[in-house]
Amino acid sequence: MAPAAKLFKNLPEDDEDTEYISAGDLQKWGKEVGINDREFSALLESEREVAYWFDDECVQLLVMLAAELGEVDELFEMSNPEMMAWGDENGVDGAELDGTYVGEVVAATNDAIDRYPGKDRFEDTPSIYINGSKIDNNDALSPKKLKEAIKDAASEAADYAGT
Repeated sequence: MAPAAKLFKNLPEDDEDTEYISAGDLQKWGKEVGINDREFSALLESEREVAYWFDDECVQLLVMLAAELGEVDELFEMSNPEMMAWGDENGVDGAELDGTYVGEVVAATNDAIDRYPGKDRFEDTPSIYINGSKIDNNDALSPKKLKEAIKDAASEAADYAGT
C-alpha cells in the first residue's frame, strides 16, 4: 500500500494493533482546533480520493494491463518510479496525482528511491541514513540504538578527520 494512502485510510486488517488516520478524523481534529474552513474539508476529501485512486484503482489497472501483456512478474519486480513510468508508457498515466499533496508524497518517495539504490535502497519508513548509509530498521526504531549509531558515526568522522 502506498504510504500516502495510509494517511487517509483506516486499515486495521493490515495490523490489528495499528490505527491509521482517516480523513474524517482529520476533519474532526481540525474543527477541535478551530479549523472550520470548508476548503480544509474539501481538500481532505479530494486528497483521500486521490490516495484511494493511486492505491487501489491505479494498481488494479497496472496489474490487469501487465496480465494482458504477460508482464506481471516484471511489474512486481519494479520500483515505484519504474512502475509509474511503465504505466505511463502503457496508457495508465499518473495525471490524477498532478497538483496534489498525495502526488508530492509519491514524488518525494520516488526521489528517495532513486537517490538510495543498491544495498542502502529506500524501501520503507523510517529509512534513516547516516553518512549515506542506511541504518538497519530495527536500529532506526530503537532510540537507544539510533543514538549509538549517531555517536559511532560522529566518532568515525572524527577519526577520519584526524588522519
